[in-house]
Amino acid sequence: MNAVTVKHAFPVPDVKDALDNLRGAKYFAAIDLLSGYWQLGMTDRARERSAFCTRRGLYEFTRMPFGLVNAPSTFCHLMHFVLHDSLYVICV
Repeated sequence: MNAVTVKHAFPVPDVKDALDNLRGAKYFAAIDLLSGYWQLGMTDRARERSAFCTRRGLYEFTRMPFGLVNAPSTFCHLMHFVLHDSLYVICV
């Protein structure tokens, strides 16, 4: 599936640039985004293409799984959209 997917060209932020924004900060907090991809729903068309077969039947992902070629850029795009006012000011 990854071989035929049209790539979503949203840049993933550079870690060095993000860490440079922490210079002089007094307070730090962390947000656990370990399961962040699971918060992104998939379109009906993407669900059909994510289908896989087991002995118990055909299953489709309803949320974005890890391993899809566009998952990192789509997640970064969403975080950029949600945090656009705070990004690189109070959020890295």
